[in-house]
Amino acid sequence: MKAVVLNETGGPENLVIEEVATPEPAVGEVRVKLKTSALNRRDYWITIGKYPGVSCPSIGGSDGAGNLRIQEIHVKAHMKAALCCAHAV
Repeated sequence: MKAVVLNETGGPENLVIEEVATPEPAVGEVRVKLKTSALNRRDYWITIGKYPGVSCPSIGGSDGAGNLRIQEIHVKAHMKAALCCAHAV
């Protein structure tokens, strides 16, 4: 997949578009096929090294919208109950 990657801090000019491996979702997670994404103020602070807890390399794009395709769901029992209740509302 293509991603906007920050390999080192120093400002937005250090952002590059790279081909990266498509991550596989873990149990209880889903993968969203993004149609659009955006960099926002949080991403700017990351590029200048002023956002705590983020290290390089880092993939930018805190905002996004896309499609969710569920082929198989692996969830814990208590999550199944929550999903059933959510559909009943």
